[in-house]
Amino acid sequence: MKKQNLKYSTRDLHSEITKTKSDINLYRRGSLKGTTAITQQDNHHVTEVCSEGFSDKKIKPFRITPIVVTANETILTDVDIRSLVDMGLSIIRFRMTMISRSHQIKLLECLEHAEAWMCEKYGTSAWPLAKCLDLPNATIRTGYIDENIKDLPVIMKENSIVTVTSDVQYWNKCSGSLIYIDDTHTLKHFTPGVEMTLYCGIVLHCQELMDKHTAKFKVTIGGEFEDHQYVCLRSVMYRRPSLMKRDLDLIKFAQKYRFDVLSIYTVRSPTTILMLRKLLGNDYKPLILSVICDQQGLDCAQDIIDVRNLILIHG
Repeated sequence: MKKQNLKYSTRDLHSEITKTKSDINLYRRGSLKGTTAITQQDNHHVTEVCSEGFSDKKIKPFRITPIVVTANETILTDVDIRSLVDMGLSIIRFRMTMISRSHQIKLLECLEHAEAWMCEKYGTSAWPLAKCLDLPNATIRTGYIDENIKDLPVIMKENSIVTVTSDVQYWNKCSGSLIYIDDTHTLKHFTPGVEMTLYCGIVLHCQELMDKHTAKFKVTIGGEFEDHQYVCLRSVMYRRPSLMKRDLDLIKFAQKYRFDVLSIYTVRSPTTILMLRKLLGNDYKPLILSVICDQQGLDCAQDIIDVRNLILIHG
């Protein structure tokens, strides 16, 4: 399909509007060839049409809303990505923490094939598509359901008691009565009343801290437990360090493959952004999107804005 040319430029459009308004004035006076003077009633109608259709306001370009699609740690096929791009995809956001490097590269190759296909289809040399990479930063996630459990799905019932642990030996032993979380820094500071919300909708409240790796929680909102859920904590200060090894590996990957945007989760202070910029160096300067997920981040929101980056409030 060939690229269509616009019939009128902005300057031509202004010229047409001016000429039309001039003809209307001549028509009112009966001076336009082939016309007679119009009545007061007709004049009122023409005035309404003129004010509605031919405003003196400066013509503004169309505002195009970007379409963002998140590839959530899954392997999309070449056909999947091509279909998304063809439907108007503007930014593709990759979550690559839990997939291998070979799968990460495979996703980028599929994206390149889709862009080349669109260029050939519309006869252009480049396609305006940005790629974004998520940095998990200090996010907390649960482990995986015990593969020996046969009675699926795993349901956590309201008012039941659940053990929450950060002991890594339980990373793949989650059940209806046990949850592993991958943060050893924060759990030891739990106190009764701390709220923990899982991405799947389950809400629990701390009853007792057993030791530095284990706490007892009561389920206040039950539901179906799923693998590797994001964890949101309230009434406790997060202690997990920013930009850990998994983030550094992803930053190197982003530098090598020149991602346009880096979104960094659970930003709680401007220091995290300054650290990230230092790691990126002077030769690679992507757009940085800071994602605020908790009260600590909200309290420092203005300071985070002041370091000149975009902010996304994540509920």
